[in-house]
Parts: sequence; structure tokens; C-alpha cells
Amino acid sequence: MDQQNEKIFYKDQSFQLKQRIYKSGECLQNHHHDYLSISLLLNGTLTEDSNQNSVVSTNGWLSIKPVYIDHANTFTASCSIISLAIYDWAYYGLDFNEWSWSFTGNALKHFIHLAHCNNKREAFKAFKKEIIQQNATEPQESLTPNWLFKVRSIIHAHYQESIKITELALEVGKHPIHVARTFALHFGMDIKRYQRQLRIHHSMQQLLSNSRLPHIAFDQGFSDQSHFTREFKKSTSFSPLEARKAFNV
Repeated sequence: MDQQNEKIFYKDQSFQLKQRIYKSGECLQNHHHDYLSISLLLNGTLTEDSNQNSVVSTNGWLSIKPVYIDHANTFTASCSIISLAIYDWAYYGLDFNEWSWSFTGNALKHFIHLAHCNNKREAFKAFKKEIIQQNATEPQESLTPNWLFKVRSIIHAHYQESIKITELALEVGKHPIHVARTFALHFGMDIKRYQRQLRIHHSMQQLLSNSRLPHIAFDQGFSDQSHFTREFKKSTSFSPLEARKAFNV
């Protein structure tokens, strides 16, 4: 593994918090971990294959992998992933036995909190509660209509721009109100919040790369640095500078 593409932000005998950068086209052959893995994809696209199924993950997806599950990864676009490698999952009460994937708007704040706080056990307790609530309300992807995946793809392609629901509705031949309601039902948040979360996750990658705040605000489609700071704190409970400091960047 290329150590230049990996940063470890926190490490003790029970878990690690780290970031890993993968290049487009990079592949990881079939392998497994001897730890519980909780990973958040900040940007990029990857395909994960196991004996159970094949899942395409993109910006904002949270993956939970129990120990010893064989899987392979193909990175179809450059990816930045922050992850927790949890060796003593029993101590933290993290009794996850199923491999799961979901888009989440709240996971990032828990990663930042784990990097920032001293009481790691309480931080994991709060994160576990968030994950359980997320999984309980996550609709089955097989029930999601194909046109809604097209809407989501358009949002991912143009997340830095102003997106109008009326224009999305025209693209898929549906009424705007129906698009808005169906999107919120299947993805757990309205379109504007979903777009905002994409911007926040991309901006976190830039924070970890030590980019300047005005540049991040401009790159991610915020009106200015103050707007970016407000939206970042609303989403994560931390300001961008507090998040950067938590990761010692």
C-alpha cells in the first residue's frame, strides 16, 4: 500500500481513524479485514463486490463491513475515504453483523466528533445510535424507481450549480411535486439538503488537503466563505476550521 496516499489521524489499541486516497482505475483484489470497518466516501465512485452482492457507492455513502467478509473494490473514479478500523468493537458495543451501505447526511459529524473528543466510548455510542436509526428508515433500493436514479445522477453531476426541481422534473417527465416527494421518501432528505451534503463531503476532502477556505467555498458552489462556514457548521456542528483542527491538518 502506498503510504503517501494514507493519513492516520488517530490510533490506539482499539481503533484507527484514517483517510485513504485511491486513484481512478485502482483495484483491490478479494480480501477481508480482521476489524470492523466503518467508511465514509467523501468523493469519487467505487464498486464493491462480495459473494452476497455488488454495490456502487458514491459521494456521501457510508459502508459498514463486519470482520472477515471477503470483498473486492474497483475505483471507477478517484476516491477519498475516511474510515474507522475498529479492533475492539465489543468494547464500544458495535455489534454490527450485516454489511450495509446507505447515503447519510449525518455521518461526517460523527467522524469529526471522534477525532475531536476525549470520550471515544460515548462518541461511538452516539454514532451507533445514528447508524441504527439510518438503517431502520433506509428504503430498499430495489423499490426505488429507475427515473429517480437518473435524478440523483444529475444532482451528482451538477451539485456545485444551482439546481431547480422543475428542470429535474422535465428531464424525467414527472411533475415537480412528485419528484420532490419521491426523492425525499427514498433518499431520506429533500433535494436541496442532498445537494448541500454533496458539497459538504467534497469540502471536507479539501479541508483534509489543507485548501484555503475561500477556495473551497468557490469550488463547492457556496456564495462566499461565510456561507460555506454556516452550511458546514449546520451540517456537522463544527466550523471548517474546527474540523480541520480536529484532524490535526
